[in-house]
Amino acid sequence: MKNWRKIAGVLFIAALMAACGEADRTPKGVLGKNEMRDILLDMNYADVFAREQMMEGRSSVDITEAMRDSASKTLYAQILLLHKTDRETFTEKLAILRIASRQAGGDI
Repeated sequence: MKNWRKIAGVLFIAALMAACGEADRTPKGVLGKNEMRDILLDMNYADVFAREQMMEGRSSVDITEAMRDSASKTLYAQILLLHKTDRETFTEKLAILRIASRQAGGDI
């Protein structure tokens, strides 16, 4: 009976240690932190580029929000192609990362 308790205790501690070792890893099927960072940075640059390009030779009154969104969406599609992913996959992976971050106490 004592051997059973020792074995169960050792297995419990081993399982606990294995679970703790997974805490900082990216969940399976999710783009890595560096890949996601690169995509988000490129999208940030695309927003700035679209805004600057739209403003060239025009007043802010001439530019509608729809025009700005259209330019950004075109650039976003090109960025996702560059990073070999699509909008649905990226959106799904970003949602998974947000959930994982909230569970870990972070904020994305």
